[in-house]
Amino acid sequence: MTDEALYVLDKESHRMWAEQGMEAPWMHLTFEEFQEKIHHAPMFVALDAETGELLGMHSFRPHRKQRWCYGFRLAVAESARHEGIATRMLEYEAEFIRQKGYRYLTGSTSTTAEWSVRWHLKNGYRIVGYYRVPNNNFTNYVFRKQLASSVLWGPTLGPLTARMSFAGSWIVNHVLKHSDGGDNFMGRIARKVLKK
Repeated sequence: MTDEALYVLDKESHRMWAEQGMEAPWMHLTFEEFQEKIHHAPMFVALDAETGELLGMHSFRPHRKQRWCYGFRLAVAESARHEGIATRMLEYEAEFIRQKGYRYLTGSTSTTAEWSVRWHLKNGYRIVGYYRVPNNNFTNYVFRKQLASSVLWGPTLGPLTARMSFAGSWIVNHVLKHSDGGDNFMGRIARKVLKK
């Protein structure tokens, strides 16, 4: 699979975001910047078994010490959308990552990207956070998909743990941040206090 084909698919997926009025710097990477991003993270791809056509891609950034992975740059070819490609990729990836000893996956998406929020929730992710990013014109949900058993993140306490995590991040983002994601006065003070 060539980097050029992956780049074209990545750009194609961002058109859908742009059509929804979302704007962020990561949507406009040059080919060289894109190569830099993908060469530092494992990537899974979905190919048509008969034609070899690229149908989808998804990258992960492993955090080895804490044993979790962050999923990013999920894209499915326009011709293959609504066929379950992203879900099948995630099933394969989650099992592969779990076998490597990672405990959970995280991801994020715009709070207004309803199709993406639904996909995450349908595929076993929980909303656990909320954040604003400077230079993005939207806010994001943070998702977590548990791969290994955990008392705090299991079926009993997991929903409560997720709500508490989300509430904490929401408060931080509304008390310590401007609407553009940068630190406000309180945020700058908190950052200085935490550095000491």
